[in-house]
Amino acid sequence: MSLLLSDADVRQAVNYTELADGIETALKVQAESAAIVPPRMNLERSATWLRVMPAIVPSANVMGLKVFHGVANTQPRYLILLYSLSDGVLLAAVDACYLTAARTAAASAVASRYLAPQGPVRLGVIGSGLEAETHCTALCAVGEVTEIKVFSPNAARRQSFARRMESVLGIPVSAVDHPATAVAGVEHAVTATNTGPSMAVACQAEWLSSGQHLTSIGSTNTRLRELDTEIFQRADMVVLDADPEQMAEESGDLIQLRAEGKALDPARTRSLPDLITGTSAGRENDRQLTLYKSVGTALQDVIAADLVYRHARELGLGLDVPDLCQEKQASGATPVTAKE
Repeated sequence: MSLLLSDADVRQAVNYTELADGIETALKVQAESAAIVPPRMNLERSATWLRVMPAIVPSANVMGLKVFHGVANTQPRYLILLYSLSDGVLLAAVDACYLTAARTAAASAVASRYLAPQGPVRLGVIGSGLEAETHCTALCAVGEVTEIKVFSPNAARRQSFARRMESVLGIPVSAVDHPATAVAGVEHAVTATNTGPSMAVACQAEWLSSGQHLTSIGSTNTRLRELDTEIFQRADMVVLDADPEQMAEESGDLIQLRAEGKALDPARTRSLPDLITGTSAGRENDRQLTLYKSVGTALQDVIAADLVYRHARELGLGLDVPDLCQEKQASGATPVTAKE
């Protein structure tokens, strides 16, 4: 039996603490070369694009892929197919719209364990969409956040976001009228934006201070910018969640960095798995400006889908479908059919 999970099912099944812990464990496994995560495939034609991201994760006994796409005048759609390594059965087909935002936030929460200042933190968020919501939720779930400031260009949206998140999280959440105000005086700043075709920069280097940690998750393809390139030069440590060369081809921020004749300094650049395994140190003192730059990985997706699948089974969520992705039969064999 295969389980079909809708976006509504996923929202009920996500547990942010469990998701962060699961992703942290999986990233450690990846660093030890016990997972297979090839480069993603990107296809584009005019205003249409398609991305395919596969992974095999033996430690979790699963494999799978995420496929997502966009066409002109529509928002992206996301789907994860999750398979058992034991028998090849399709365990689940998962609507991954919310799940993608949730696993991104969970991975950011993992990075914050190594990079953000210790103890209670104030959070400043630029953006008021789904990813901003999941980041506020995840960071509050895995750490102690005392207050949140949020900015987005639409005043009504940021005010609505602040009211909603304050009610959900039970801490003060205020809407501010300038992005610099959102990140001023906070220990952890988050840019979770979609600047779209304008390729606008959401955060300027001059707004940031020593001792802060910055999480940037919005520039995940060539058509999106988020950070002033000077931030990469100023940061004492830049931590990436994917291969630097891949990110330099896919992220608008890093593409612009290269276009300006600049490059990431290898001496100050780390990978998230390196921090988790202790191969590289995280934050070393309270004066460092640290940056976590994320585009997401198939490993994160497959682990997140597996955790949500298992939790959904426990909760009785989703729709069971028999014989989805049926095993190939020998020529002339009688097809196997589901019993009534």
